[in-house]
Amino acid sequence: MENVFMAGFSAITWTSMKIPEFCDNITKCLDDIEMFVKEVTDMKEARIDEVLDSIARMCFVCLPDSPIKPQELLELNLQHRAKLAKEMELKSSTAEKAVIDLINIFMDTVTQPDLQAEKYNWMDPERAVKPVGSSSKLLMGEDAGNTPIFIYLSIHNA
Repeated sequence: MENVFMAGFSAITWTSMKIPEFCDNITKCLDDIEMFVKEVTDMKEARIDEVLDSIARMCFVCLPDSPIKPQELLELNLQHRAKLAKEMELKSSTAEKAVIDLINIFMDTVTQPDLQAEKYNWMDPERAVKPVGSSSKLLMGEDAGNTPIFIYLSIHNA
């Protein structure tokens, strides 16, 4: 973009025959930038924000409409957690791939010859393939029937 505008600061005067060509170059450059911004914004909104919003709306504790025994509540929530873990892993993976694609779109714009060989080596492969898992911890008193049950769900790196 800077190169396109540079001609207007030095080589073109108001009497120059190249003003229409300069204006065409500026218009094309601005159109390309507008298209790039639209592509990046659409990708971020559709492939990243939507996925993260759906994860944020997830309910991590399943509370039935009618009273149940603590052991049944535990079993219900363990099943619910297993289902959520699979769903979150899929959604997280989808968002991660979209972020990588988004970063690579920005890297596509890098044109310096000395950076071409290394411009896509920005990610540490060791960290990229590190598995992610989930665990839960159940804390309760000695008398499960009379003591409140607290279920803590946590997502962490394995």
